[in-house]
Amino acid sequence: MSEILLCLEYLIENCFEKMDMELKIRLFLITVEFLGEKSELQSKTLGVPGLISEEVKLQAARTQAPFFFNQRGREQLPSTPRCSGFFLYTESGVPQPRIQLVVARVIHTFIHCIKAEKLLDLRLVVLRNLNQFISGFYNMDILAQFFPGIFTGLSSIILDNIDCGNSRLLVGLLNALENAIVGALNDEINSSHISEVTSLEQLGNSPTLMAETTDRNITTSTENPSGETSQKDTNWINAAQAQTKTLLIKVLRTRSHLDWKVRNACLKLCFNTLSQCHRILSSCFSILIETLVLGLNDSYSEIVSTATEYIEMLLHHPDLASLVLLHSKQNFYNLIDSLPSTLTRHDELVKYSALSLCAAYLQIISRDIDEFLSTNFNKFVSSLLPSLELDYSDIQLLETRAPSAYDAPSRTTAIPSEASRWTWMPTFLNIHEDRTAKQLSMMFRSFGYYGNVVSLMDKLLSNLRSTRDTKYEVVYIFIINELLHGAQDRLSSGEESSGQHRNVFYSVASTDDDLRTHARITKSVSRAILREYMSRWNNESIEEDSPDTSTGDTPYEYNGSLLNPRASRQLTGSQSPSHYTKIHEILTIKSVLYGTARVASILDREFRRELLDVLYPLMEMMGHDSTVLYDSATYCAETIRVCCQYSSVQNMIAENADYLVNAMSHKFAFSSAHSQVPHVLRAFLCILGAQALPLIEDMIDDILDTLDNNREHYDICSQLLAALDDFLGLTLEVIRSSEGQEGSTRKVAETRPSQFDNFLAWYRADAEDSDLLLETLYTSGTPDSKPNQADPSTSDTDQSRVSMMITQKSILYLTAKTAKMRSLATNILAKGLKIVGPSDTYTLINDAWPSLYHLLESKESMLVFKTVRLIQEIAEDHAEFASKRFVSQIWPYFSRLFTANRSQLRKRHSLEPSFHVDHRESQKLLVAVLEATSTMLLHLSIPIRKVRSICEAVAPVAMNDSDPQVQQAISQVFSSVARRFPDVFWVFINSGDGKAGMAQPPAELKPIIKTQQKRLESILNARRIPFVFIDVAASTAAKNYMRNINPTPTVVLPQIFVDGSFRGFFRQFEEANDRDELTEFLGFDTNQK
Repeated sequence: MSEILLCLEYLIENCFEKMDMELKIRLFLITVEFLGEKSELQSKTLGVPGLISEEVKLQAARTQAPFFFNQRGREQLPSTPRCSGFFLYTESGVPQPRIQLVVARVIHTFIHCIKAEKLLDLRLVVLRNLNQFISGFYNMDILAQFFPGIFTGLSSIILDNIDCGNSRLLVGLLNALENAIVGALNDEINSSHISEVTSLEQLGNSPTLMAETTDRNITTSTENPSGETSQKDTNWINAAQAQTKTLLIKVLRTRSHLDWKVRNACLKLCFNTLSQCHRILSSCFSILIETLVLGLNDSYSEIVSTATEYIEMLLHHPDLASLVLLHSKQNFYNLIDSLPSTLTRHDELVKYSALSLCAAYLQIISRDIDEFLSTNFNKFVSSLLPSLELDYSDIQLLETRAPSAYDAPSRTTAIPSEASRWTWMPTFLNIHEDRTAKQLSMMFRSFGYYGNVVSLMDKLLSNLRSTRDTKYEVVYIFIINELLHGAQDRLSSGEESSGQHRNVFYSVASTDDDLRTHARITKSVSRAILREYMSRWNNESIEEDSPDTSTGDTPYEYNGSLLNPRASRQLTGSQSPSHYTKIHEILTIKSVLYGTARVASILDREFRRELLDVLYPLMEMMGHDSTVLYDSATYCAETIRVCCQYSSVQNMIAENADYLVNAMSHKFAFSSAHSQVPHVLRAFLCILGAQALPLIEDMIDDILDTLDNNREHYDICSQLLAALDDFLGLTLEVIRSSEGQEGSTRKVAETRPSQFDNFLAWYRADAEDSDLLLETLYTSGTPDSKPNQADPSTSDTDQSRVSMMITQKSILYLTAKTAKMRSLATNILAKGLKIVGPSDTYTLINDAWPSLYHLLESKESMLVFKTVRLIQEIAEDHAEFASKRFVSQIWPYFSRLFTANRSQLRKRHSLEPSFHVDHRESQKLLVAVLEATSTMLLHLSIPIRKVRSICEAVAPVAMNDSDPQVQQAISQVFSSVARRFPDVFWVFINSGDGKAGMAQPPAELKPIIKTQQKRLESILNARRIPFVFIDVAASTAAKNYMRNINPTPTVVLPQIFVDGSFRGFFRQFEEANDRDELTEFLGFDTNQK
């Protein structure tokens, strides 16, 4: 046997590096089978158990090993084998130095292979065999001799691979490390040495390092009671304890590994170490407990269940329960003391771990948390406030929305899920990840869940009222809301458990009386917080006498101050005061809305008593322009709706509509200007829709008076105009619905189609027919139907009267100082013209026209766009009025726009910076002008000469602008001309001025083109035949427009002058027309080549 051992020793030490992977694996299997009594390897794996295979011998011979095989097949061993000084003992105590030598070198080689080998599969095989080898020691005192090397080697490998993706390797290393620690440092085996130490704390404070003992031979031995010789003494235990603590702190970094299996193996290591080595490793108790507790808030459910199971087992352990609680308290207090500095100085992972541990420790020490909170909560919150500084650079909070008068999102909004509720939290400057903010929230919720909510709220509300630094108001409100949420969770869990309130680790029996008492206290606190929130909105102090709404008395009067008056003073910060104050206001209102939703969830159906106190300010936020406040108010309204058992938010508002209308009327009639009143009005219209119209009609006079009294308050005027715009929009919607025209914007007048039997059937030989035709063309531009006469039955209705009042008032604001007010006034005018009676329409148009014409000169493209659309509708519905002003006022502006568009195109081709935004707006405006031109050509009475100038102005745009929408709009213009003037003669020519790169005639033919064009114009003018010349760049463009005007008489000339041949031009007319007649008419020689 000794010869085999020495052969294995030599192979491992000298031949291992030169072997391939297969031989290395086989060598390890032989060694483990030979040395490990508990090996599960079967004899058939190696062929002949206990012997070296021929392949291994041949490989050793190839490497020129310094031994040989004699004829009997027995190897001759080196005369003086080296010895490391360690000794192994048999059961009788006889030392076996050769076995010790092989074991030491096997372990060393195992660890070296795991660390240095590149093949992952080989590393896993070696690691698995090392784990079996360690588990095979029946005498753990023998394992203790090799523990320093095993623990140090495995720890270094773990630290080298902790950031790599080798999860399987890390799991195996942690399992092997666990076996080594439990085997060598087990409390039962080392109990005799532990008794020699006066206290467990002295074990952890031993200054002796393991390195001081590993370089020398451990020859000191003691006799165990069983008679076995042990090499461990007190110094060894102290050194092992100190080194184990140092390396464990590094190894336990794996508790934050991305792979849940690695985290699970780390938890298993901590649990087994605590349960079996807690006495000898008492100095590591805190870090081990901390790792287990951190698993309670893990994102993976299996880790949470495993950590919970381990901690429950420790809490029920007779020797460990008190230690777990003691160390949990101490760790929690230390974390709380260092939390402010942690949030300001460390990275995000450290912040997340600290907050997660605080929330998790509260589950373990929940029985004793009141003792801490009663004495230290105020100090803790005060020290934490500076580290929870708000981030006022989040410009997303200033985003505004574009609400629609016909859509009420609150009707379909559902309560957000738990995953999306974290968006309600304010943004903190020192917290950058959502998961860290979530753990901060969970910590305060745990305080509310396990603590005395009455005592906590009294302290926080007192601090909130007395604070002089407004930047902490939002933080205080945030903490109050989270405490409320925790109290709500406790209340819900108590109701669901039917008399048994249970946290994670303790079953605390609660009687029905206890639950009712807790519910009563929680609801009383919630009402007090609600009154505090409402008083801050009302600009009142909480100590002032106020009606008790719980008994059904008159609700609070809302005075319109959204914040404490301290919030209006200038605040310090890196941003401008206005920016800082506005964001602070939004964050405060957002937090108050969330807190109100929490109170509603706690009070449930009892919140109906508080509903009127909350409804008016809630409606204000639902009508606000801020996206954040609107979303927050919508969520709050939906939560209140569910708690108060309304079927929808619309029904909740409708049931309390009289209160809201009376409140708004009072504000409009007797109060000074308040910007929140239009917000409430807009939300009221948006939610109730058509139901709100009869309720608001009686307030129109007061609204218009308020509008006149606040002309200098641009924000109030803008909000009132927006509310009036919504009102007219709903009115128009009701009218269309009653007339069966819901969803349509206007009814397009029908026009007669152009029908021709022949391509040149327009030609008339004698002048009388031509004169008659020309006269027909001029007179056909006048619509057959004249404007409807006034209808007394409709003009005297209340609906028309109210709309007339609103529209007349809006005309005054078409020239307001702000673009927003001018835009809203334009919207109101457009809707009012469709509602009022015909007798009032011309009055409104005449009054508004000078202002509309002035708006065409505005620099705001979107405002001009709306004005063009409005003029288009006026031209469509009131053709006579528009016809008189088209030539002198409308078309000159449109012509200038076409010219400006060409310069814009030149800028676009030059790629000027930031031009793309302006170009999109100009393109949208250009399409609107082209569509308006098309509509006016179709409906107005326009002379044919002006039609020619229109087509000549539009043609260059067609050549230079390739935008599909623009091209489609230009085609509509030509199509409208063809439909409105069916007998116009169209001539498409290519004068050579087209876009570069497209087909153009030779330079010598350009004078001929001009000459022939003039000859053709003179002939057509002499015969008094209407015609339109279109100068295009190529025949393909001509064909594109011909598609929209066929079968109108058309002549296409570009290709004639490009190839120099007139013969192809007349080929299409040969069958239907006389060549001589065409030659005389066109002035061309058809026989010319």
